[in-house]
Parts: sequence; C-alpha cells; structure tokens
Amino acid sequence: MTSKIESNLNSTIVIVGGTGDLSLRKLLPALYNLEKRGLLSNVNRIIGTGRADFSQEEFLELVTTKYLEFVCSDKSKILQCDHWTDFLKKVDFCLLPADEPNQYDLLKAMITADGDRPPVTYYLSTVPALYGTICQQLKSHGLAEDSDRVVLEKPLGNNLETCNEIHAAVAEVFNESNTFR
Repeated sequence: MTSKIESNLNSTIVIVGGTGDLSLRKLLPALYNLEKRGLLSNVNRIIGTGRADFSQEEFLELVTTKYLEFVCSDKSKILQCDHWTDFLKKVDFCLLPADEPNQYDLLKAMITADGDRPPVTYYLSTVPALYGTICQQLKSHGLAEDSDRVVLEKPLGNNLETCNEIHAAVAEVFNESNTFR
C-alpha cells in the first residue's frame, strides 16, 4: 500500500542528468504515475538538468516524446489527459553541465524563484564519478541545506575503493540520514 506523505511544506525535485536515458525512461514516467495517483501534491516543481541547451518547450517536448516512445504510444490518450497537463506544469529545465561551477547559480535562481527556499530532493542521474563534484558544487552555491536529500543511482563506482570514495565525497555534503541509494 502506498500512502501520500503528509506535509505542509512544498518541495522541489531536481534530477541532475534530467535529459538522460534513466530520467526519460524511468524517473519522469514514475513521477508522472505518482502525480496521477495524487501522491505528488506536495511537490511543486520538478527541475530536470542537463548539458544540452534546451528551451523549456524543447525539454517538455522531449519528455512527452520519450513518454510516448517508452510508456504509452497512444498520443491522443496522453495529450488529452488532465494529469499529464498538471504534471508538465511542474516540470522545468535548467542548463547545468555538472562540472561547470558557474551554471549552479541558474539552478539556485530556479529553486528560489517563488521567493521561498523549499526542501529539495536531488536525484543524481549521472555517472557516479560526478557525484562528489555535484555535491561539492551544490554545497558551495548554498544549494545543500539540512532539509535537503540526495538520491544516488547505483552502481556506485567500479570497485570497493571507488565506491568508498563516492560515499565519502557525498557524506561531506549530505547527512547519511538524508542520503538514499
């Protein structure tokens, strides 16, 4: 049984690597399914990031195209669905090559655009070798607060040594209780 997490706080989900295969095939469709079931009511924004310089419209078109390709091939069914429209209203795009420090200010502006700074869940959908760099950049730009969470996609590293390095780098920024694997 799945239940909605009751919270008075609105939150934001940031998918670092939001234009990648994992995000488009699995993460965004899963978030849409949660939206359909009424389980994302406390999430007011889903920000996909990526290296490609997409406009907002281009990113939403990519999300829709890939959803139709991988999940539901009936275009009329999805495009006329109120849940899909509501879901897309939550979705934004931010140009963010993960290893370019100056781009994190754009993400910060998007997260705080409504004037408040909601709790953020960062889903790192990139190569694990970038996890430490991303977390350090989030911290140095004031984007990693105590209320924030990070989700790490497995596998972590190529062996035990690189796995431990990744864990240590993430632990420098995010508390273990806010780190999900």
